[in-house]
Amino acid sequence: MFFCPNCGKEVSEEDRFCRSCGQTLPGPTVQKSTSQARTVPEVEQVRSSLSKHIRQGEKVLWIGKPEKIPFVIPIMGTIPVGLVFMGFSIFWMWTATSTGAPWPFALFGLPFVLISIGITFGSPIWQLMRYQNTEYMITDQRIIT
Repeated sequence: MFFCPNCGKEVSEEDRFCRSCGQTLPGPTVQKSTSQARTVPEVEQVRSSLSKHIRQGEKVLWIGKPEKIPFVIPIMGTIPVGLVFMGFSIFWMWTATSTGAPWPFALFGLPFVLISIGITFGSPIWQLMRYQNTEYMITDQRIIT
């Protein structure tokens, strides 16, 4: 068994590049491992944000990111709702100003426009930030997220 020295994924002996991270592999003597787990200095090479949580002597078995689909699916429902809410709010303000209503009455729709912008664009930004900042690490002692 051979493992990439950068990400720890299993690679074949013939590979010149890691298929996971793209790292150039150092010839036929890639890091050999007979079920040896990586230790703290090797985790720092991976540049994981979770490496600072590793205890002395703790062995890292796996590091990875979640799938993107569970983070994208909640976005699918909020965008259409936000757009409908935004359309109604803008329609309210436009109708109020075009009929000659007093300006405080026309501005009554402004908070609703702002709320609809938050619903439409806030949820996708929040979910993508959650995805980018989520990482998993399994060690011989615990699971770290």
